[in-house]
Amino acid sequence: MAGYNPTTFRGLTFHDAIPAFRNGTDTPRNYLERCIDVIKTREPTVKAFVALNEESARVSADASTARYKDGRTISSIGGMPISVKDLLETKDMPTQMGCEGLHRQFAKKPTMLLSGL
Repeated sequence: MAGYNPTTFRGLTFHDAIPAFRNGTDTPRNYLERCIDVIKTREPTVKAFVALNEESARVSADASTARYKDGRTISSIGGMPISVKDLLETKDMPTQMGCEGLHRQFAKKPTMLLSGL
């Protein structure tokens, strides 16, 4: 990161994006696409993700975009992309628990279904 100074750096937060969602100059879908671009650029070095569910994330982001457009958001984190550590069992993503032997394994009794906010 050119010009990075740890004493003056202030990272952006999701809440910095909300005013633009509300006034229509940005959308949760466009925000998500920027996040996906950063993940794809940095993931070969960072190696933080076991799996991505881009299709479901896009469906959720589109629904959130429509709610912002209609002025009917349902929470203060509506449209926020999230990631879940693979120690948590979910219905729609593999649960490896950091173990290569469990590569692409899904929970037998899923405890959580991640859905759009």
